[in-house]
Amino acid sequence: MEQDTLDLRNIDSQTAEWLVGIGITTNKAFLKLGAEKTFKLLIEAGFEPSTDVLYALKGAEEDLDLDIIAKRERKRAKSRFADMDES
Repeated sequence: MEQDTLDLRNIDSQTAEWLVGIGITTNKAFLKLGAEKTFKLLIEAGFEPSTDVLYALKGAEEDLDLDIIAKRERKRAKSRFADMDES
């Protein structure tokens, strides 16, 4: 995986555009922030990512396929950001 470009596992073209839109243009920049901080920044920037985007970001961070992310991680991540829609 190249660190000087944005080429992350599980990340589709729409999400990649959003990442560039918030200034994340390399894998290294993404990994420095992490999945949860990146997800929060997407929301703060006015994008409307689904929880599937959060799971994809977590998979990208851990270099795992989306389907391999543990159920407990999905539940934990979802609960941490569930109330962000209300903010």
